Amino acid sequence: MYTLLTLATFLPLIVSSLPTSIIKRAGAPIPQPIPANCTVTSPYPDNVSKPGLGFQPTTSFVSDHSLYQYVTYPGENNLSEEELETQCLETCYGYGNKGQCISTFLAENVTVPEYGTQITGTVCQLFSKHLHKKDFMSPATPGTYQYPKAGDIYCPK
Repeated sequence: MYTLLTLATFLPLIVSSLPTSIIKRAGAPIPQPIPANCTVTSPYPDNVSKPGLGFQPTTSFVSDHSLYQYVTYPGENNLSEEELETQCLETCYGYGNKGQCISTFLAENVTVPEYGTQITGTVCQLFSKHLHKKDFMSPATPGTYQYPKAGDIYCPK
């Protein structure tokens, strides 16, 4: 009887506090093709094409301008490097309001925390500011951040 009385007292309060409609929540950004009137340039240092040489955005750039990142683990897809780069750029273009994400960084062999362990994968990072050569540093761990690609998206206003 006491439980029924408590339920009868609080049920109207609980129900009245629920939203009357379901609000769509944002998930991962949806890749959108970059229009032909936009240009993509690479701010990356010229010497990254050497095998075994990697670069990464500086810690301060990441902490100040990072919007989103996702990781693709080995065996998750069969995309080529060019397709991964295009997907990363188009994910940036599709992020939030147009012009909110304007720069990307993609690299393989990046160690990321996953369920209390460290797993290596390909990371795509999205940024709110264009990258410049000064925004890169050598990776802390040699052999990581391999095959790096960076892209700045410029679209007319």
